[in-house]
Amino acid sequence: MTKAGCECDEAGVGVLAKAFMLACLVGLVLATNVRAQEWTGWRGPNRDGIVQVAGPATWPETLHARWSVPVGEGYASPLFSNG
Repeated sequence: MTKAGCECDEAGVGVLAKAFMLACLVGLVLATNVRAQEWTGWRGPNRDGIVQVAGPATWPETLHARWSVPVGEGYASPLFSNG
């Protein structure tokens, strides 16, 4: 199929449209890899609830809550970003 001023394939998709779709796909893949270092989604970057960093060398004998927020019923996981 040929349109005036457009190099299109049989489906009518232009070369620029294909290049744009490819650029979006590459950008999505790269953004996912960059974001994978943050705990910003459900159950962490791998969605498995496992933290990939070492814990503290020693734990205190008791833990004390520093803050709390009242919430309703539902499913959630903590989110950590920028440290």
